[in-house]
Amino acid sequence: MLTSTKAIFLQTIPLNEKRNLVKLFTETDGTLAFAVSGMYRAKKGKKTAFFQPLSLLEIVFENKEKKSIQFLKEVRFDYAYVNAGNNIYKISVLFFLNEVLITTLREQESNPALFSFLHSALQYLDISDENISNFPLLLLLKLSAYMGFAPGYSSIHNEPILLPEKLLTLYRCNFTEMNQISFTNQERREALKNLIDYFKFHLPGFKEIKSAAILEEVLV
Repeated sequence: MLTSTKAIFLQTIPLNEKRNLVKLFTETDGTLAFAVSGMYRAKKGKKTAFFQPLSLLEIVFENKEKKSIQFLKEVRFDYAYVNAGNNIYKISVLFFLNEVLITTLREQESNPALFSFLHSALQYLDISDENISNFPLLLLLKLSAYMGFAPGYSSIHNEPILLPEKLLTLYRCNFTEMNQISFTNQERREALKNLIDYFKFHLPGFKEIKSAAILEEVLV
């Protein structure tokens, strides 16, 4: 059965010289893996343009539910970033969030509400002229709620990872309000580390986020 859906690019894994495994978080079916051939051939090199950190795509594929690997029939941009690809701050945020989502959504089932949130948030990041220093903090806070461990609502007794009050206040904001909460540079760095530890505690197998160190230096 052919399925048309929106998708967010997560990761490319080389399988051999001719084929790559592309992981996408789709609106209809959650995280899926697709075999893609000829990504780096001269005539088909344009495929690589679609598979950049958190690209927002529209795809058509033959949905074989019992297969672990699907095959793309068509791919195109659903929304092409205008500013994010040329802004060092936004590029750093995209790489950081891409790394977070690779490990967070690696086996994610269908969740249209989560997909809609991420899709809208990434477009806001692209078009916003506001200071985006609080954006990765707020996105992680909102993401935690979709993953079932919203700040202040944990069902775990004596939870060892306690988030600072400023983060709890930020969680109650939307993206247009996020700059109402001010952080010093040091507070923001510590808040980012707290959130990563928070995700590690709640998600077994959550990997070290290597790009966090770069983000800490860029977003001040």
